[in-house]
Amino acid sequence: MISKIDKNMAATEVSHGIDWYDPSEKPFEIAGLAFFAENNRGKTKQKEAPYAYDFSRMPKAKEELFKKVNPNLVFLGSDPASGQIRFRTNSESVSVKAALASAHDMCNMPASGQCGFDLYVKYDGEKEYTFLGMTHFDVGATEYESCLSDALREGEKSIIVNMPLYSCLLGLAIGVDEGASVSEPEKFGGKPFVFYGTSITQGGCVSRPGTCYVNLIGRAFDREVFNFGFSANGLGEYEMAELIRDLPESDLVVLDYEANAGSNGRLEKLLEGFIRIVREKQKAPVLVLSRIPYILDETDEKFGGVRRRCRAFAKDIVKKFNDEGDEKVYFLDGYELFDEGWSEYTVDLIHPTDVGHIKMAKKIAEKISEIVCK
Repeated sequence: MISKIDKNMAATEVSHGIDWYDPSEKPFEIAGLAFFAENNRGKTKQKEAPYAYDFSRMPKAKEELFKKVNPNLVFLGSDPASGQIRFRTNSESVSVKAALASAHDMCNMPASGQCGFDLYVKYDGEKEYTFLGMTHFDVGATEYESCLSDALREGEKSIIVNMPLYSCLLGLAIGVDEGASVSEPEKFGGKPFVFYGTSITQGGCVSRPGTCYVNLIGRAFDREVFNFGFSANGLGEYEMAELIRDLPESDLVVLDYEANAGSNGRLEKLLEGFIRIVREKQKAPVLVLSRIPYILDETDEKFGGVRRRCRAFAKDIVKKFNDEGDEKVYFLDGYELFDEGWSEYTVDLIHPTDVGHIKMAKKIAEKISEIVCK
């Protein structure tokens, strides 16, 4: 086994004294899971780590509704994509103890992205968070304990621990050095950004959570992000529009679901109504993305034709809203997110790698700067 030859490839365990904390309790903050408090209201305080909670992205109160609408939304919604634990500490290490519903099982996405956590740190006096560690665990494990980093600088620092993108999280504990301080995190720089989309929005297929384009944008703008990406199930159901409509007031809504709703006609049937439902309460800018390139665009004329038609349709819908006086609905062509040689930014000619997500985030962030920060 390679892990016996190269220790950097091996699973690691916590090797020194750790104080374990329940991440649901103050001063820790769980961000990115809009329904965490609601879903866990009245839950008995857990006595042992990892502490069991419902880390779903979807509301428990509407589970039966969504099972009727599309049960895959309930299943995929149990993955805490873009969920975070945020806090401040003077600890020189940060660890996690996690329990998952299932082990790594994706052929095109590493275990570290599907089932792992990663660590971002901002030292006092710095402006940006820096990636400084990830979990190392047995890929067949459903429970593990791992040190994200034990080489952090002395002094107070702000911490973000990103949750797994494609694995249902059953329990979690956060560990710091024995006797280290923990305190409340910094406040976000504005209202949340909301993303609705497909497997790519959910994070497919990055190597670790922090490089998902949604998380990259969240850090770039210092915003909490609510990630409603559903692998193969961004189908534009009006019940999802109603869920987004009823969220707390946001500063941006991004709709990135053509990849799942274009070829089956659902985009053309539902996009306008989806936006109108969101608009009933959400007054923030709405950014409609067309999908990124696929290899079939070049090899299958019918497939490429559907793509061109959907792009034109989405642009026309945005123009319709603009002509009606809603100038806060925008369009961004997914083909503009990558440059030539785009296939090298994917793992399977569909799902972007870390490099692909970084390129997507950069271009989308440029558009967001124009419409949110102007």
